[in-house]
Amino acid sequence: MAFEDPFEGILRPILKDLKDHLPYLVLIGGWVPQLHRRFGSEEEWARDPISTFELDILLPDSPLPGGPRVLSDTLLNAGFRPVDRNSPPAVWERDTARGERIEFFLDHVGPAKELGGVRSQVPGSGVGGLSLNGLKFLREKTVDLWVPDGPSAGRGEGLTVRVPSLPAYLVQKGATFFRRSDGERSSNDLLYIVEIMAEGGALVERIEEGIRRICEEQPGRASLARTARNSVSVALAQTEGDLLPRVAFALEVRYGWSTEWARARARGFLQDFVELIPEDCGE
Repeated sequence: MAFEDPFEGILRPILKDLKDHLPYLVLIGGWVPQLHRRFGSEEEWARDPISTFELDILLPDSPLPGGPRVLSDTLLNAGFRPVDRNSPPAVWERDTARGERIEFFLDHVGPAKELGGVRSQVPGSGVGGLSLNGLKFLREKTVDLWVPDGPSAGRGEGLTVRVPSLPAYLVQKGATFFRRSDGERSSNDLLYIVEIMAEGGALVERIEEGIRRICEEQPGRASLARTARNSVSVALAQTEGDLLPRVAFALEVRYGWSTEWARARARGFLQDFVELIPEDCGE
């Protein structure tokens, strides 16, 4: 079953189910550009960002108020069930035909060999998170967006949803896409960069200013920005592999572009992103 607007059919209902926990959670995945377009302070976007269904949510490292199992109890009471074999589980689904799926994440701590595995938020929490590098950065660079309860909601009827700022979102995507074990997810990370950079104008100017501030902050944040610059540059220099062709193919399908034009646009917007990050960022 497909929805013309996945926001109304999937995202908003799940956010309402999680409303008691939203102050402690950060929505970090493909819904971020959509929420910025709909509820951010930027001018009108020229394009509707690519749609997604799954919610990627960053958990706090400490327990949510109410006890270690409060989040798992909320999920179960809302009809979600764990779908992976990890204990505790990081992936939960409700109606698969509707595309209702949540994947939880935690910033990686511990041995490198455990990177990419699932770990517990706290012992006995009932909810695990996929452990990845760079997620602490997203938590530190968030903005709050006000999301109405529904299309006709009155003033004050809504939810406050925490999402990464667009500069932080793009930097993290650029710095970590190479670490993905799934080629499709890696190319999707680059596709999000391309789609946002394609907006151009004032939006990209504000992203450039946000990246400049990241470069002036603590060394770890500037280092992540330099990693993003270097990683995307390496991807652009590759003559083999299917990473950039995957991005270009997505543009072909989305906009009806020719293969040659889609590849040129993908490379051009990724190069534009690289040039937003100074070579001496943080130095």
